[in-house]
Amino acid sequence: MRILVIEPSGISRKLLAALLTDFGHDVVTASTGQEALSLIHGDDDLNVILTSLEVPGHSGFEICWEARTVTKKRPLYIIAMSSSHDDSKLSEVLDSGADDYISKPPPPEQLQARLRAAERLLSVQRELIHLATYDQLSKLHNRRSFFENAEDWINGSRGDKCVSLVMLDIDHFKRVNDTYGHTAGDAAIKTIGEVLIETKGFAARLGGEEFALLLRDIMPTELYGFAEGLRSRIAAKPILGGGHTFSVTASLGAVHHKPGMLINHLIKAADVALYEAKRSGRDKVVLSNLGGSESQGLEMVAAS
Repeated sequence: MRILVIEPSGISRKLLAALLTDFGHDVVTASTGQEALSLIHGDDDLNVILTSLEVPGHSGFEICWEARTVTKKRPLYIIAMSSSHDDSKLSEVLDSGADDYISKPPPPEQLQARLRAAERLLSVQRELIHLATYDQLSKLHNRRSFFENAEDWINGSRGDKCVSLVMLDIDHFKRVNDTYGHTAGDAAIKTIGEVLIETKGFAARLGGEEFALLLRDIMPTELYGFAEGLRSRIAAKPILGGGHTFSVTASLGAVHHKPGMLINHLIKAADVALYEAKRSGRDKVVLSNLGGSESQGLEMVAAS
């Protein structure tokens, strides 16, 4: 595990770091609250925080609160340590977000046992997060994860990067299930998932046979060519399922994100373009040019 040790005493900090390294962990250290918070904000690989309650600049209680706020979407185990024997501190630090409490300096055997418990709990938490985030059939993000992260994903793109959204729907999916069986339908979903996983971007299965793909670094003039290439790859991909080998086609709606465009406008534009692709014959790409607000309407550009 990657462990952050927050301890103002240089000697204690070095001893703890050496002990944890001997246990087989990857260790980073901080001596002040500001240094600790900087690491918590900037290091997404942290699994465990081992923090003293007596820290210059910020108390251990504040660090626990801040760590919980920053790491809401990833598992983190926090162990507080103090040389104080005040039982009220135990209650307060657990209420502040810590998972465990140990005396300082921590006895090596007790610390190692607590870290084993932390590893077990973190493993369970990671699995629960995975189940809540990913669609088990396609191996893509699920609908909930897409809508929770789409806006952050777009906002996380630097201003010099282009962002686009492609939505796609498997054509005549009911016919696949009726002709080859639901096992074949599942195989089709898995195959689309494989194609999208191979494609750089943030891909999700929104439900049924509908998928979404957020992209960076695709210029507006390149968006149709990219989407058309994706459509061609899907159509050419053999699918094995239900004792049959077959293929499917997909209809795609694509839109380029414009500055100030809200995520719901982006999704609506791509969805309307997708509907137009299906209405006008399926197995094609339709580009949507959406203005900054719904009142400006849609300008459709279809390409087969």
